[in-house]
Amino acid sequence: MNKLISLLKHPLVVILSAALGGLAGYYDTSFGETARPWGEMYLSALKMSVIPLIFAIISLSVSKFFTQKVKDIHVGKITLTFIAFLVLTSVAGVFSAHMMKPGNIDQEQISDILQATGFTPAKEVGLDEPLGGVSGQNITSFFTDALPNNIFSSLAEGKILQIITFALIFGIAMGIHSRATNSANMSRGLESIQKMLQQIMNTIVTLLPIGIFFLMATQISAVDPHIFNSMIKFVVTAIIMFMSILVLSSIIIWLKSDLGYFRSISALEEAILIVLSTRNSLVGMPSAMEKMKEKLKATPIVIDLATPLGVSLCRYGNTAYFAFITIFISQIYQIPLGANDYLLIVVGCVLAGITTSGVTGILTIPMLALVLDPLGLPLAAVIPLLYAVDPIIDPFRSLSILYTNCAASMWVAGPRKFFAKTSSKMKKTSS
Repeated sequence: MNKLISLLKHPLVVILSAALGGLAGYYDTSFGETARPWGEMYLSALKMSVIPLIFAIISLSVSKFFTQKVKDIHVGKITLTFIAFLVLTSVAGVFSAHMMKPGNIDQEQISDILQATGFTPAKEVGLDEPLGGVSGQNITSFFTDALPNNIFSSLAEGKILQIITFALIFGIAMGIHSRATNSANMSRGLESIQKMLQQIMNTIVTLLPIGIFFLMATQISAVDPHIFNSMIKFVVTAIIMFMSILVLSSIIIWLKSDLGYFRSISALEEAILIVLSTRNSLVGMPSAMEKMKEKLKATPIVIDLATPLGVSLCRYGNTAYFAFITIFISQIYQIPLGANDYLLIVVGCVLAGITTSGVTGILTIPMLALVLDPLGLPLAAVIPLLYAVDPIIDPFRSLSILYTNCAASMWVAGPRKFFAKTSSKMKKTSS
């Protein structure tokens, strides 16, 4: 039985299943529809324990902050790290699009594709028409919606921002109560629940090769080859941008761990495969947290607090993608941008990325209105194209959300042995 589990968890088996699923969806689009309910069933099974697990982890971490003398948690450093990484990913999106120029494509070809691929009239918007009917959550509603009216309703609907807010409040209350009564019974009970939920997640992940086969077949069958051909430059350059962010994140994780570079990557391979196959950063988070604590030797209590908060609030992949799309649209319309415009894009995309908390896939794209409206750039004209290529880009965007958050968490919680060794060598050399 153990050998079978090890075989199912082997990366090559998972990659082979993904490749077979992709080929099946590409050569037989009808099979994608047949595979959809099975893939959705597996994804639902993964999601089943994620939200309760996040609630338990955050509540326990905050509670320990009040009941124990924890020197490892530096709230200010965590906050500054989050902000710095958000700004850097936004700059990366702007810089990548500026250098690779994905918007230098034939506009007539785009218009022909839109007419030929059967989009509904609501989505068929000419490239010369202004933005209209596309609006997303603004930064004000982001804060007002953070408090849940009914936590059970929030749990049922998966409103992650409201769940996190309640988990923080619950953790504070639990910590104050435990310290006042000198009792940790509630914490021990929640720890037991957390371990059980983690075990459920580990069992479901064992079946990843089966789930990924159906998920990839569904995902690839949804790609329209006509629109993909017209947007090939956009897709390739966007993937290059995400891969660059992932490489930089992997270097940070390596520097903050005590492993070799490739071993530090393989430590998180399970989480990487889960996110790429499910296109959901949350479902890969428990595996990433477990491996950062066990294999990368990061401080557990900091990982338990920083990672769930980061994955839920700091949507690095969305932030970079929004900046990339903004420059893409300006290039299509050949609108020059000045220094103030670039500053607005960087800051606006950070805010727009944050407002996508709890939203995944194509539903995040309308949030771009927060950035494009002040610049006078239209979104409705190109939104059908973005929707069409999203099945290809979304896995990389979701992975960038999780993996960059792992890098940010490791920056705060890593063992720092690499830097300690480097520092001692420099001191010896100078003496």
